[in-house]
Amino acid sequence: DEALRGRHCTSQLEREGRVYQLIANPVLHNETPQEMQVREDDLIGVVILILDITEKETQERYRREFTANVSHELKTPLTSISGIAEIMKNGIMLPADVPHFAGKIYDESQRLITLIGDIIKLSQLDEQSVPFAWEAVNLLELAKDVQKRLQPVCEKRKDVLRTILRDLLSFVKLHHPPVEAAPG
Repeated sequence: DEALRGRHCTSQLEREGRVYQLIANPVLHNETPQEMQVREDDLIGVVILILDITEKETQERYRREFTANVSHELKTPLTSISGIAEIMKNGIMLPADVPHFAGKIYDESQRLITLIGDIIKLSQLDEQSVPFAWEAVNLLELAKDVQKRLQPVCEKRKDVLRTILRDLLSFVKLHHPPVEAAPG
């Protein structure tokens, strides 16, 4: 309707699981400046462009969910480090407890370093600025490490693990199509 009144308009339409962007522009006589009020006889027609933006919208949703999860994953170890530092600062900690809490600070800081490194790698892969390098992974050890790290979080909030795994699988499916095993 807006284009028929001489004005540009855009909208989105969801249909059968797909998302479309509709862009409509009026086609006016040359002598009709855009600033002026368009009369009905100034309008020659309307040009409508329909774009399938399903993939773009899906990627944006994944990006938003990923950002929310990363924020949570960064905040958790920082909160732990901050809490331990506050206890130390206020002199509440017994000298015998220092090695234990120093170990916690070290573990959480290593977790942050690894997480930030992984985020940088994902960003580079997403931009395709570095080639993807395959490497052998001991899945059992990896799974045990993930279980150890996520067990306390999962006991508190089971939905976090589901979301992380869903996002990870979606990212892998989206950016890394299945690879066929080499014969032999």
